[in-house]
Amino acid sequence: MQFSAGRHFLSPRKEQHGFRTKHSTTLQLIWVLHYLASETKCERFTVAVFLDMDKVFDKVWHDGFLHKLLKTPLPFALTKIIASFFRDRSFCVTVEETLSAPRPIRARVPQGNCLLPSLFAAFTDDVSTLQGQLEWETT
Repeated sequence: MQFSAGRHFLSPRKEQHGFRTKHSTTLQLIWVLHYLASETKCERFTVAVFLDMDKVFDKVWHDGFLHKLLKTPLPFALTKIIASFFRDRSFCVTVEETLSAPRPIRARVPQGNCLLPSLFAAFTDDVSTLQGQLEWETT
């Protein structure tokens, strides 16, 4: 299944370093510093925008994300499986020895699961990039 920029749907973008084997945010920072140094050497100006995606899944609105998935080439059956992954989740709070009533979780993606890299790719796929303007390493 192809998606934007000719890559397969639910696969990370080549400029994404999180969730990728042999890639890290440290490696990406090194690449950016190298790029900035080479542009400075060529006496060119560089403008950059950095998005801090830390805890990005702590704020994902389930219904909105599922609506977004329905507009992708993802098969409907798989979207239903992802919807069931979000459904019927709740939390309680304990203060001293008193436990609150369960409250529904309407946002947040459960961490530490095998779906996370693919869900992150789908969640960030419509974030704009300057295609043709950036030369990211392809390894």
